[in-house]
Amino acid sequence: MLRGGAADPVALPPRGEASLEFAPGRALSPQAAARLSETFGRRILFKSGKTFAVSLLGQPPARVVDEVKNLLQIAHFASNINSLPKR
Repeated sequence: MLRGGAADPVALPPRGEASLEFAPGRALSPQAAARLSETFGRRILFKSGKTFAVSLLGQPPARVVDEVKNLLQIAHFASNINSLPKR
């Protein structure tokens, strides 16, 4: 899912957002999450619940697609996607 922010001359510049939701029971390894956090800083958000998800904010919105590709490459090389621990 990719979204572009609304332009408002008084507000902050428009931003893009990408949200990646994983299949139930799947998540990134802690090493991959740490590497992504180091790379993207405060622009990345990890969400957990019934499913694991990653959201990435970008400016300008047109750059978000390239950043998602970068995110996926970093996650792939940091480690494979792992199963979530059973509760």
